[in-house]
Amino acid sequence: MPSSVSRPGNPALIVTAAALAMALCTLGPAQAQGRMAPAPAPQGGHQTELSNGVPIENLSAPTDGLLAYYIDVPPDSGHLIIETSGGTGDADIYVGFEFEPTLVEFDCVGWLAGNEERCWFPIPDTGRYNILVHAYEAFEGLRLEASYSDERPEVTPLANGQTVPVEVPAGRMNYYSFFVEEGSTDLIVEMRGGPDTTGDSELYVRHGAPPVQDEFYWDCAPGSTATTRPASSRTPNPACGTPAWRPGTNSAM
Repeated sequence: MPSSVSRPGNPALIVTAAALAMALCTLGPAQAQGRMAPAPAPQGGHQTELSNGVPIENLSAPTDGLLAYYIDVPPDSGHLIIETSGGTGDADIYVGFEFEPTLVEFDCVGWLAGNEERCWFPIPDTGRYNILVHAYEAFEGLRLEASYSDERPEVTPLANGQTVPVEVPAGRMNYYSFFVEEGSTDLIVEMRGGPDTTGDSELYVRHGAPPVQDEFYWDCAPGSTATTRPASSRTPNPACGTPAWRPGTNSAM
């Protein structure tokens, strides 16, 4: 029997948005962790198509060299992962949905030191994901793979002020969405436990797309809530649109 983060009904996820002032209807750049953004560079030119789950091996490029790829994601797909590994040197990846990314315009970037890079889209849109591989330093023997599954995560829409029970198996995520009406302010997303709550859950919030914990693509992460400690996210002037968030789990008992 799988362990879960709580008994049914606990913890509870609550979202409210009061209509007090005009909201800021803008979306800032996604957060990413890694080196500072490099200077602009030309795009990668000719693109090579990738097939789902079929890696391309032994890629190489000189310093500042560019390689361009794409993968077409069909409807109802889930968990698109684009990643590089192996070889020597330092390769970075840039991904753009329905546009060719550059070193300064992208939807996701992997630019840590070395060749272990990943972009993860838990609930990918249907269409073309364009991939640019940039040689921050000359690399050889690189492996590139893009894969998606046919299991699309479910997203539960929430109404203003609605409270829902949360129960999540260890290591899994639940996704929710909430549409912020124009003229709203003080968007508050909070997760609370009760006396019977068990486990350790985390809350991540992102505007316009599902948050991704591992790649640091989220707008707010209040932190861990072990058993009965509350986690709350407050946005004084929320952007208009649909932020999505998930309570996830580190461990459960």
